[in-house]
Amino acid sequence: MKSKLLKIGIALAVILIILLGFLPQIASTRLGKPLFVRAFEKKTHAHVTIGSLKCSWFGPQVFRNVTFERDSATGSFEELSIRAPFWNFTGAFQLKGGHIAYRGGHVEQIEGRIEGHDFTLTGVTLQGHISLKGQIVSKLQFHVQIDVTQFPLVAIDPRLPLLLGPTLDLVGTATMKEGTGTLDLHAASANLQTQLKGTLTEEGIGLSEQLVVSLRLTPEISALLLKETNPLFVTGLSAQNPVILRVEPEGFFFPFSCSLEKLKVGLATLDLGKMRCQMGETLKSVIALLNANRLLNASEMNIWAAPFSMHIEQGVLTAGRFDALLDDSIHICTWGSIDLIRDRLDMFLGLPASTLQNSFGVQDMPRNYVLKIPIRGTPSHPEIDKKTALAKIGLLMASGPLPKAGILEVLAQKQQNDVPAPQRPFPWEQSP
Repeated sequence: MKSKLLKIGIALAVILIILLGFLPQIASTRLGKPLFVRAFEKKTHAHVTIGSLKCSWFGPQVFRNVTFERDSATGSFEELSIRAPFWNFTGAFQLKGGHIAYRGGHVEQIEGRIEGHDFTLTGVTLQGHISLKGQIVSKLQFHVQIDVTQFPLVAIDPRLPLLLGPTLDLVGTATMKEGTGTLDLHAASANLQTQLKGTLTEEGIGLSEQLVVSLRLTPEISALLLKETNPLFVTGLSAQNPVILRVEPEGFFFPFSCSLEKLKVGLATLDLGKMRCQMGETLKSVIALLNANRLLNASEMNIWAAPFSMHIEQGVLTAGRFDALLDDSIHICTWGSIDLIRDRLDMFLGLPASTLQNSFGVQDMPRNYVLKIPIRGTPSHPEIDKKTALAKIGLLMASGPLPKAGILEVLAQKQQNDVPAPQRPFPWEQSP
């Protein structure tokens, strides 16, 4: 009996050894393929098929004719090999003959390699190429070189081409060691030109040099900008020339978490130049207040804007004095703060002396006098305090021409402390 059991045990052991010995070959058949498909799908969150696979105990593990489908993108790879033992699958990674198609374009000839900390990824787009290479040791230690030309932005997000244009060029490097690093990127598209030289930490990005962004103001970009930061309270813009944003390095921090509470902008200057804007309700209220009846039925208006400064701290954007010329004739200004987190306004509309004279016939006003009118509400629904505005305008009109010691002089002196000084000369005051 013992001899019989011993023989059975030996036979089972031999069978088990044979099974183990041929396990990679068994896994390479139809029986093993579903296991790898499920593993790939769990890792990529995509629908995956595998044409054939070849496994071995000590590697490489080779997968051929792999296809995937996720959201609006589909792709395939002629060969994916992992130079690793069967029991581990962690080793050098190589991808050959890749192709990704998406709505509006495709990337061909995708080749990739990961070996140790080194990696490369290349591909060819319809008009350009992709090249990424470098070393990634951890999220706190890496060096990446980027060379991307004519990359179709629709592959990232279908909305991006509406904002930036159909393709993007991106060249530069990102380096980090022991949690600190540098970033040097040049980006260009149909609507955007900028070069960012900054510092990297685990939490976010700082600036080492002034950031200058040149942006062509399309309706889509203006809608995005006007949603949060809209010192003139208009509903749509298009600009004659690219708008220029300059951000100083001192006090700047962009968190990777995109938290508005942690975002810091010490000083930024925005130059909108000459624009064409839509006549929203708020701008119509300003026009009505100034008795510019000829403009009440207009659907659009020319605006000539002077550069203005701003800073952001703890989710509050504080805008400096923003002067603008409406319809090539009406000078107004705004300043104050916008709480980006709570979506609240604490701003003022200013009517300079020249506007008070032209609209209401108020004479003998000091050159820098500004009548201050509160604006409250939200960025999307600002509310001008018309009652206060009419009362102040009525007082000025009733005073008439007065000597220097009159009410106008007293009002002007009081204004010096709570109205930002003008940054003259304004663009429309300068000779062509």
